[in-house]
This record gives sequence, structure tokens and C-alpha cells, in this order.
Amino acid sequence: MARSKKRDPLPERFATVEEFERFWDNHSLADYEDVWREVKFNVTLPPRTLAVPLEPALARAIQKRARKEGIPVNDLVNRWLKRQLQHAV
Repeated sequence: MARSKKRDPLPERFATVEEFERFWDNHSLADYEDVWREVKFNVTLPPRTLAVPLEPALARAIQKRARKEGIPVNDLVNRWLKRQLQHAV
């Protein structure tokens, strides 16, 4: 099917990120479907974390205990939580 709408030529390169942004802010990727190509890539996501606010005194006590045991705070807390969950089952 022939296109009824003329399109601006797609630049081979953009001199700046701003030039790239200006072009795509004013053009649709759908108008350039004939130049699409398949690409493959891998994505490595960081481990998922959950932040839980602690009472300041509790946070200090946990930090002190972790230092005493010579382990990172997150290792200590994870160990405690795993133990607690095992006992809850």
C-alpha cells in the first residue's frame, strides 16, 4: 500500500542527543517501519531489594550487632528474618 504522507528523511547520525530528541519529538517511529531491523540484546537486572524503614533506635541496635558479629547489616537481618519465617511455618 502506498503512503499518502511524505516523511522527512531519517538522518544517518544525530550530532547531539538534543538533536535526536527533537527529531523523534516531531516524528513517529511508525512512519519509518521500512528501516526497522531486528536486534537482540541481554539485560541484567539488579537484584530486587525492599526498603523497610526502621525506628532509629532499632536501626542503631542492628548496626551494633552486625558490627559485633563482623557481618553486613543486610546479612544479619536476612538471617534473622529467615529464621523467624521458618519458625512461623
